[in-house]
Amino acid sequence: MKCSEIVKLINKQADGQLVEEEQIVLKKHMDKCHLCREKVRNLEKIELFLKNTEMIPPDNFTDKVMSKLPEGETVLDPLKESFIFFPRWKWLSVGAIIILLGFSSILFVKRRSLERLINFTLEMPEARTVSLVGDFNGWDVNVYKLIRQNGSWKIKLNLPRGRYQYVFVIDGNKWVPDPEAKEYIDNGYGGKNSVLDITRL
Repeated sequence: MKCSEIVKLINKQADGQLVEEEQIVLKKHMDKCHLCREKVRNLEKIELFLKNTEMIPPDNFTDKVMSKLPEGETVLDPLKESFIFFPRWKWLSVGAIIILLGFSSILFVKRRSLERLINFTLEMPEARTVSLVGDFNGWDVNVYKLIRQNGSWKIKLNLPRGRYQYVFVIDGNKWVPDPEAKEYIDNGYGGKNSVLDITRL
């Protein structure tokens, strides 16, 4: 192991985080490398010096510091000081952000209230995969995959109020209208699309 990597182990040892395997690696390296041994000795000397050296300020230290302050000047509380010197335009920015967040949450709640949870189900136990495509997902076969449950294929979607055309795609290539749809429309290719109307819900 390189000396640069051993330094990490030495630091971990100093923090008391060295595991048994790392201790073995460190000991083997230290037995062979005199440079690392010397570094550790120097670190131990510095640590010992700091532990045994007590830094005591002079008796009149506080008086000297206080005498350097201009007369009548008071030390402000850091929290209060930050409020006093915080520029007004920044407070306006904070207020604008709070207002925007409030409007965004209102719009989100309003939009959610206009959505309806729709259950799509297809009875087709022989299918390997079933997808749902329609106006609501750009007719993309990869967006909504139905889940098989006891021979049936099911999915739940939150959809905004509206009128949608849709079909099921079986095994990636067979497009089938929903047998349970209340309405159908010609798809322009000799087949039919199911129609879902939730404008009045």
